[in-house]
Order: sequence, then C-alpha cells, then structure tokens
Amino acid sequence: MKFNTHSSFLNWVSQRYLNNELAYAKNMNQEIIYATNLAMSKLGIISGQSLHDCPALIADSKDIIKIDESIRHSNTNTVVIENWYQESIPKVLMWTKRPIIVNNEHYFLVEEYISNNFTVKKILTNSQTKVKNYLDKSLLDKFTNKEKTICYLLIHGFTTAEIATHLFVSNSTM
Repeated sequence: MKFNTHSSFLNWVSQRYLNNELAYAKNMNQEIIYATNLAMSKLGIISGQSLHDCPALIADSKDIIKIDESIRHSNTNTVVIENWYQESIPKVLMWTKRPIIVNNEHYFLVEEYISNNFTVKKILTNSQTKVKNYLDKSLLDKFTNKEKTICYLLIHGFTTAEIATHLFVSNSTM
C-alpha cells in the first residue's frame, strides 16, 4: 500500500481503527508514529517512542528488525508472534504486519491478528512451531514439542479442559 504524504497515511490509519482495537504504526527505525488508545493502555506505547525503549516488549528487538526487513523485501502482509507484557502479564501476541510506503519511506502497520482458524490441531501438526523463552532457556530445553505447544495454548487463554478435549487426553493428564 502506498501513500503520498504522512498526513494522508495517518488520516487513513486513524479512520481505520477504533480506539478499542490493538494496533500501531511504526517506521523502519522502530519508532511508533501512531497507536490506538487500547495499544497505549495495554502495551504502554506512545507516539514518538522507540520500540527499543518500550518496557512492555519482551521479544528481542534485533529479531523484530530482521523480520521487518524480510517483510519489507517481500512486500506482503505477514502474521508474526511477539512476546509482550500486556497489563504487566507476559503474553504471546499475534500481529499482522502490513508494509506501507509513505513518500518513498517504509513503514509498518501492526495490528492484532484475530482468526477463527486458530486451532490446536494446526499448531500440533505444524513442525515449525517454536517457543522462545527469554527467561530460562535450560527449562525450555527439557520440554517436548507437545509440552511447548500446551504452554503456548495456556498463555493464549485456552483452558486445560479445552486443550485436553483437542488432544484426546483426560483433564487430570493435563
């Protein structure tokens, strides 16, 4: 998507989102140029702030920059997973990152990814599923892929009963 001026881009973004949606826009230097009210309150981000200085971001900003470069070069909307503190609770958030060009400069529109197609089966059958732990890597190494997936689902609000049903195990096993 392309815009001729910054003001036309910001006007489009501000009309696209309601204040109760989790979304923000940033430039290639990771500076936030727009954030919805919900993003500001839940993630503690504000316009003009660099993601490097954001205490709510758990994910490594160097990894985010690499992913952003890849998205910019492919020029396709991409769903990514990042670790954030949301209201002081560690969360794994799924985002849709949309590359935008404004006056020949590259930006990203980052919005919460919401999908009805998010199923346990798809996660378990995807051999590329990876969980990254920034706190204690030795603990994560002891988990099987299935245990990592269960942790991921628990973080995202699935109940043990829901997970047990999809995995065909009893609640007590969970």
